[in-house]
Amino acid sequence: MSRRLRSHTLIALAASAALVLAAGLTLAAAGPLVHSETAPTVQRQVVWLGSPSQSAPRAIRISSESVGAPSPDAFQITYADGSFSLEYQRQANGSVTSDFNLTLRNLVEWNDTNENGIADDGIVEVAAPLGSIGFGNLPIRHSLSSSSDGGDVHSFLIPSNDQKVQLNLTIGERFVPISSQQRLTPMEAKLTIDIQHHFVHPGWNLGLEIGISTTNNVTLEDTSWDDEHEFSDDDRSLNVTNDSSPEASTTFFAWANTASVNGQDRPVTVTGPEENESNPGYYDMVLAYPVSSELPAADVRVVHDPTLGVVSVAYESLKNLPIGDPNLHPDVPLYAASLALVAGLVAATIILASRRRGQ
Repeated sequence: MSRRLRSHTLIALAASAALVLAAGLTLAAAGPLVHSETAPTVQRQVVWLGSPSQSAPRAIRISSESVGAPSPDAFQITYADGSFSLEYQRQANGSVTSDFNLTLRNLVEWNDTNENGIADDGIVEVAAPLGSIGFGNLPIRHSLSSSSDGGDVHSFLIPSNDQKVQLNLTIGERFVPISSQQRLTPMEAKLTIDIQHHFVHPGWNLGLEIGISTTNNVTLEDTSWDDEHEFSDDDRSLNVTNDSSPEASTTFFAWANTASVNGQDRPVTVTGPEENESNPGYYDMVLAYPVSSELPAADVRVVHDPTLGVVSVAYESLKNLPIGDPNLHPDVPLYAASLALVAGLVAATIILASRRRGQ
């Protein structure tokens, strides 16, 4: 073999190897699934209606529907008079497959005589009624902003009648960074609870009494869906699951295990959920915010950030698609074999042309 032919052969082989390597890198880039770092590709459409008017509503209904998902779903959050309802449809425009109602009933003071951090029966006194007594006289204020990737973010500021409790309900069409350890997903709404309370019993602790009603199964989980998928850190969750059909559907109320109490991070404990003996399907729960026993205060400010959300079929269907065109499902072995064949043909063509020129 001549020196020229040998050099053309090496060039051809190098070109073939580069082509196959490029194909491999392309496939590797297309192969990973949509994990938390790529999850902003998930998008939903959010619309809302206010009652009695859009400009000064006392009640709101928010609808969120998936966009472009292979398995589209939808959920709705309704608020009025200190109560929220969450409804989920596994299929958009289909029937409700999981739902619950949640009412902020009372602010309570409790004396931790057992020193177990839990608001036990017998040491709890109602400090301020909430629900339809504590809310409903003042209008809800809506604001609209955009996330870093262009999705709409809706916020609804809900004041109590005495304005000592402020609720801020936030929902986005895409992922919204909250902190270095938390991102608000499009499959939920964040409910920031801001409480300013003057103690009737200084030295006691403060709790938020919550009532939940549903016909579905209720379970208290040590870890929330967001925590398991690295969208939050150190959360617990109350899961409401309808498993009467072949495919179970889950909605949830989740909360961080810490809250800001007078500017300091304090543990949040939970009592319940306990089914109400006189009302089947109704559950009682208290989120307790212990105040520092070393510095008993007459006034306290508590800020806590629970969420209302769904375990979304649409998100799972998007997560399982290759990054890139969500409608593309490549046959990886066939694609690689085809590129290798093309590379071989290129190499053979170069070698054959070199031989002809050498004759």
